Amino acid sequence: MDSSFNRHFSEEVWNEYALGERSENDCQALEEHLLVCFACQDLLAQADEHIRLTKAAIRCYIANFTTLQDGEEQELLPKMADVVATRAFIRQIVNQYKIACAVRDLEISMNDLLIEKFQFWWHITRLRLAWFLRVTNALPDFRQGLVARSVLSLSVLSPRLLEVL
Repeated sequence: MDSSFNRHFSEEVWNEYALGERSENDCQALEEHLLVCFACQDLLAQADEHIRLTKAAIRCYIANFTTLQDGEEQELLPKMADVVATRAFIRQIVNQYKIACAVRDLEISMNDLLIEKFQFWWHITRLRLAWFLRVTNALPDFRQGLVARSVLSLSVLSPRLLEVL
């Protein structure tokens, strides 16, 4: 990635950077550019704010799912699908789940543990499919449905999911 200082990077590049989807080499070039470019600093701040607001919307969606009106759900889903269906976000969910499993105090039968793990990885696979659909700009409505159902299910399976948000 060219980090020349006579041009600006796109809003999409800063969104990917904020979500942790850029390579280490790309990040280095972007960070060098940020040191001297106030316009790109503003774009990154906007991307961070967008992600923060979207994560707040996801928390609201999970907490109030049963009381959302149709219009409210349709407004939240596209934003939620764009943030949740990223490699970095999926990695955060997996890490939180592993931490939750490691510190679990209650006794759980082997059968229940296997069912829980299967359900967890099933929904992670669905989120990875949503990520692929996002990258290829395919089936946005289907992608939004995958994300919505998986986020709700994962919030029940792993209450610490909300800590990622």
